[in-house]
Amino acid sequence: ASTDDSAPPGRDNASMSALTRPAPWALACVGALALVGAPVVTATATAGSRLGWSEVVVVGMMAALVGSAGLFLAVREAARVVGTVLLGLGVVLAVDLLLDTAVAAHDRGAATGTGWRLAASLASLEWFVTFALLVTLAFLFPDGRPARPVFARVLRLSALPYLLVVVGHVLDARPNDGDRADIPGVVGASGSAVVTSVGLAGALVVFGASVVSVVQRYRSARGPERLQVLWLAWSIGLVPVTVVACIAASALPDRAEEAVVGALFFATVAAIVGSVVVAVTRHRLYAVERLVNRTVVYVALSSLLGGAWGGLVLIGGVLGGRGSPWVTAIATLVAAAAFGPLRRRVQGVVDRR
Repeated sequence: ASTDDSAPPGRDNASMSALTRPAPWALACVGALALVGAPVVTATATAGSRLGWSEVVVVGMMAALVGSAGLFLAVREAARVVGTVLLGLGVVLAVDLLLDTAVAAHDRGAATGTGWRLAASLASLEWFVTFALLVTLAFLFPDGRPARPVFARVLRLSALPYLLVVVGHVLDARPNDGDRADIPGVVGASGSAVVTSVGLAGALVVFGASVVSVVQRYRSARGPERLQVLWLAWSIGLVPVTVVACIAASALPDRAEEAVVGALFFATVAAIVGSVVVAVTRHRLYAVERLVNRTVVYVALSSLLGGAWGGLVLIGGVLGGRGSPWVTAIATLVAAAAFGPLRRRVQGVVDRR
């Protein structure tokens, strides 16, 4: 009798078919070219770039991380759909970085032709395209299919509000803000704000439907699928924590704030990407319960200690005078001494729940 333990031929053929499918590799090549082009454009800018190298490096690393994880999943037959969405997100980040560097390096004293205005408008849409892809990922996670037929219809109809936002943005006379506010729009048609507003309202409805989809999938799931959804929920839950931490980092000096915010965003993106990969491949799936437990404990602990430290500094400042180093030192010592007992107390509360 044969003792060959190799995988069935049908499974091998499906794996090879997924591996040689051209679409993921074509998307990956587009992203790679954009990532190579962005630093080249920044380095060769004759008028000097308004985009700092730190931003180019951080965004480039995020795009490479997301795109690589997406390609890793997209060439696996079981994870093809989710991987393609993730790969698309990486390509969007890479292409947007290239557009940003090109617009930032453009001499504003020169005439801004239609191409430059279109590039600036498209670069300003990066946040919305990222939002749309993440919402799509929520509908399709973890098996590449919507949880119910009604969500499949919502996902198909979501193309309409997304298209309205893009059209309204391109038609807007002043679609850019920040350091690109002086670059006019491509068309400048009246009524563009109405089109954009209708599209954004529809996009918010689609977002709400995606949240309901995830909740219903989690409630109806059993065993591994329930843990897969929990991985995604844990990583998405880090986003508001990161936003609050970035707001707190605004009190730091400019360079320190830039470094901290960049590190926080990179860590959050890495957590989301890692969670998707772990959940889809089912590698160390059951570790999520411990991870969620520890995250809740340390977020609650940080909030309590930060609030206590701020309160002590405020009270000490009123009593002992503002700017006193003794007040800050005493508040820090109290917070450090309370860390251990408070952590055990919070851990006990979380474990009981």
